[in-house]
Amino acid sequence: MNYQHDKMYMDVESEFDRRALILSNIQNRIDSLAAEVGESSLEIKSIIKGVVSIIPDTPNQAAGTVVSDDGFIVTNYHVVKNAKSINVVTYEGVSYPAEVVKHDDKADLALLKINAAGLYELSFGNSDDLEIGQEVIAVGNPIGLGLTVTEGIISYVNREIEDVVDIGLIQTDVSLNPGSSGGPLLNINGEVIGIITLKIKGYEGLGFATPSNYVASFLDLDKQN
Repeated sequence: MNYQHDKMYMDVESEFDRRALILSNIQNRIDSLAAEVGESSLEIKSIIKGVVSIIPDTPNQAAGTVVSDDGFIVTNYHVVKNAKSINVVTYEGVSYPAEVVKHDDKADLALLKINAAGLYELSFGNSDDLEIGQEVIAVGNPIGLGLTVTEGIISYVNREIEDVVDIGLIQTDVSLNPGSSGGPLLNINGEVIGIITLKIKGYEGLGFATPSNYVASFLDLDKQN
């Protein structure tokens, strides 16, 4: 019994070490790329503080992106659409009840509000400036495991997908899984350039995000109301 307990502890410790190594390797590549192009790079450990886990009373679990330090969070509407109650869990592990303030069916966006202050707010970049091949980072909550960071590139911009959403999406090869929805897609400066929306089931490297400029317009409209 003691052996099994010790083995389980070592397995957990090994998993934490593995994730720490992955984050370190990604950070090193981002730093190297940023140095080549003469730009400052994002700090992953800081960025993930601006991402939360969305836990509705339905089978859907996802991520959310903090867009205001006083408790406004954007995520995908399909995640919370049929929920009677929603909980938001911050990076620090604090859970808050949330309510849907507004939603946009066309782009599958929802704005949530929690009663919190001092959250780490992520800044938005200009999605009109995106280029195919550009390096990006995604932060999500795949299958409810907790916040996870993956990397990739922009595969295409303004991709239209019939019968899914009514706007042009950012296509990326970043690894996405159920639960990645609502998390941010970031450039190497740590700016949100998209909100992760969907991936094509059965295929790897076919993920899509709602452009940050569209999301920013949606948020401005909501704040005015």
